[in-house]
Amino acid sequence: MNRKGNSLDNRPIEYFFSILKQEYLKDYFNSSFKEIEKQINFAIKDYNNKRFQSNLKYLTPVEYRNQIF
Repeated sequence: MNRKGNSLDNRPIEYFFSILKQEYLKDYFNSSFKEIEKQINFAIKDYNNKRFQSNLKYLTPVEYRNQIF
């Protein structure tokens, strides 16, 4: 739950949904639910394991999380 009046709490998930729509689902708007579900599952795995993030020192989210803990 985010704090009242603080939009920065939603920033990470809003960024992910923006990437999801722009990069992964742009060709799937007229597809079946199963195809979209499969593409979303692929996007989550790809985003977390292969896509480098500049704000995470050019590491993937999984690599960055493993480096901290």
